[in-house]
Amino acid sequence: MALEHVDFPCPVRRFLIRIRHERWEIVHEQAVARKTLPASFEFPDAAAERGIIGAWYDAVDARGNTVYRRPIQNPMRPLTEFVDDDEKLSNVLADAPEDLLIAMIPDLPAIEALVFYASDREPIRVNVDSGVVEAKPVAQMTISKKPAGDDDGA
Repeated sequence: MALEHVDFPCPVRRFLIRIRHERWEIVHEQAVARKTLPASFEFPDAAAERGIIGAWYDAVDARGNTVYRRPIQNPMRPLTEFVDDDEKLSNVLADAPEDLLIAMIPDLPAIEALVFYASDREPIRVNVDSGVVEAKPVAQMTISKKPAGDDDGA
């Protein structure tokens, strides 16, 4: 299923989200006058049928249809960089009670919610024909119709 085409640069909404003890909360929202975001990510049909391992967020309309999708690092497994005694850089799982995540989406009137998916073991299947994600999201947040915060143009 093809996602809605967005012409960039366009108005964007930036959300700062706090994840604390598996509770997700939008702590700040900002409108940005014009910005170019990565194109909405579409899963290849074969991968969607096999199942997806990873994390992403969908900006969805009132019917739950995905308008914009963006892959992200799995926020349920926060990693931090670590340099060992041999000066080798590696990522290690952080034991953090709180994490922050920034989600940016095109400012489109149809978008009503942010939905986050994450899996690092069980593949998440996506129906190729309908685009419906066949898994329970790790978080879902309704967003206001009018962005809060100042326009910084960044």
